[in-house]
Amino acid sequence: MKYLTGVQEPCRTISVDGINIAYSDEGSGQAVVCLHATAQGGRDYEHFRRMMQSAPRFRVIVIDWAGHGRSSDDREPFTAARCEQILAGFLKAVDIQNPILLGNSIGGAAALRFACNHPVAIKAVVACNPGGLAPINWLATTFCSMMAGVAGLGLRRSPVFTVIFGLFCRALLRGPHAAAQRQRIVEAGYDNARVMQQAWNSFKAPEDDIRAMMPGIQCPVLFAWAKDDGVVALKGSLDAIKSVPNHKLELFSGGHCAYLEAPEQFFPVFMAFARSLDAANHAS
Repeated sequence: MKYLTGVQEPCRTISVDGINIAYSDEGSGQAVVCLHATAQGGRDYEHFRRMMQSAPRFRVIVIDWAGHGRSSDDREPFTAARCEQILAGFLKAVDIQNPILLGNSIGGAAALRFACNHPVAIKAVVACNPGGLAPINWLATTFCSMMAGVAGLGLRRSPVFTVIFGLFCRALLRGPHAAAQRQRIVEAGYDNARVMQQAWNSFKAPEDDIRAMMPGIQCPVLFAWAKDDGVVALKGSLDAIKSVPNHKLELFSGGHCAYLEAPEQFFPVFMAFARSLDAANHAS
């Protein structure tokens, strides 16, 4: 079932470090590479892709992470650091130059990591409720352990998992725009339980904390925050956001994923940010 959450036809695959990564590639011009959250898929960007068809100067590339959607499984655990490695390999394999990275949750964390470690390789980052910016305290550790345990129920195909995961997804992805994809994500829950468990275990590890990287990011960063997120809360991430030298923070309706939950609100903000990058380049 998880292929239904992933990028839809027409799509392609390319080998990155032994993984067949599925992706869609539409339009021409400035590349925008879209990176989804754990246990979700490239179809999260369905509304965004459709709206971007009215912006002909952009090339929109959407990927399915390893073990998600239409991509094959990975021999390595699913973590933000591993996603950064896959992203680096993907950009090289497809020869994508100077992209804007648009990432949500673990995808946002991977984009921010990449921006820090490859400062001249990208134009900008749009980070939607990214992980790794809040302190890893006892409460965060406890919650991550609990969610890893829930994923363990999914590995055993317990019906309790579907109930808990369904409630979690309804809290995280709200409103009518997200409804169809949310249902697909819940239905694919058993298939994604392994990557969920790997990700939640990684979120409590010290190396998942990327706050120290933020002052080193040189490119512009738009933090597009769904303001009602009870898991990746803005309050705990604000100090890290403020440490990014060239950043902007915009708040949106929703529980985790602005471009999926509030696409009509997100799209003009994204376009204004993208155009400001061109204006800044011309001014310099």
